[in-house]
Amino acid sequence: MQGRIPAEWRDDYQNAQQYLMKMVMLETDPTFELSEAGTSVELNAERQEKATALFNELAAEVTTLINQHWPAIERTADELLRVRIISGDEVDAIIRASGERKL
Repeated sequence: MQGRIPAEWRDDYQNAQQYLMKMVMLETDPTFELSEAGTSVELNAERQEKATALFNELAAEVTTLINQHWPAIERTADELLRVRIISGDEVDAIIRASGERKL
């Protein structure tokens, strides 16, 4: 998957992977402590399978949300291209203008 990720997103992707791995460790190992995890976690095959399944589940959910809210996302992006910085209240107004409820 990483080969298809734009370079400017790679750090975000790697951070998300590490958080997901830590979630799996917290769920499957009662002795695991985040303070001892440092910045990197390695998983055995069983935990890697669980992490992959969780990643796929979350990716499907995100895809659904993006598709469902695409008009609001486009309008927000357009406004950011126009003025560069917008507030949370302005985002809420954009969402309302696209006929959606607050995300």
